[in-house]
Amino acid sequence: MSNKTDINAIAAECAGGRTVEQLRESMHRSATKREHTANTAAATAYIQSLPERKSAGTYVLPTAQEMEYAEARRAFGAMLLQREAVLKVLKGKDEFKVVFDEAQKAVVSDLLKWTINDPTSRIPLQKGLWLWGAPGTFKTELTKLLSAFSLSQKLTKAFEFVDWSVEFEKLVNDKIQIVKPNVSGNRAFDEFLKYSTELKSYGNVENPTEALVSQRYTRFIGYGWKTIIVTNAHPNEAEKLLSEQAFDRICQMCYSVEMPGKSKRRDK
Repeated sequence: MSNKTDINAIAAECAGGRTVEQLRESMHRSATKREHTANTAAATAYIQSLPERKSAGTYVLPTAQEMEYAEARRAFGAMLLQREAVLKVLKGKDEFKVVFDEAQKAVVSDLLKWTINDPTSRIPLQKGLWLWGAPGTFKTELTKLLSAFSLSQKLTKAFEFVDWSVEFEKLVNDKIQIVKPNVSGNRAFDEFLKYSTELKSYGNVENPTEALVSQRYTRFIGYGWKTIIVTNAHPNEAEKLLSEQAFDRICQMCYSVEMPGKSKRRDK
């Protein structure tokens, strides 16, 4: 008998009688299982970070009131006065004041209550916003202030402000897809229907606004993320500018809020 080690015999013994093909299959299953475990752990960590569980696999933002309205009004009012001081300098008019009539005050009140989840707001708390009105009625300024307020107070509805006209031009000029941060989280999109150019890429034609609505809708029904749309366009005008599907989805995601009045840019 040879004293040399029989490598094949040792390999066969370690393999438990399995063929090379069977060993490969076993190793593949083990690797797949490890990958699945890692992915499951990552997904579980993400799910646990979401605010509130509604039902299996579905998460929504809670709607419990987070601040007393009086407290929120004081804090937001202070931010409004700060912005007024800046606008005085920009306009070169020391007498300039941000003045709302009674109808506008009611809208501002409802928007602030919606932001803090105050159930007395006339705006459904579970929906986003379609804020529209004539040019210059302080819609953009108001939305920026609400964004800064919500972020400073670390509210559940804290939202980022996005100038969609700028993002839209980037998408068309650079021929890139929807910027990922614009898809998830609570976000406000200013100048929403200012442009409607189609993007052509690799033989496909896509309207960035339509694509954004589709992706925001998926996040709304899955996680409750709120979309705030700021535009001069009346919802009826939007229906003509969007596909039937996109408009239908916006109607489900957002509640129409008119900012009444005339342009404040013409104030003397």
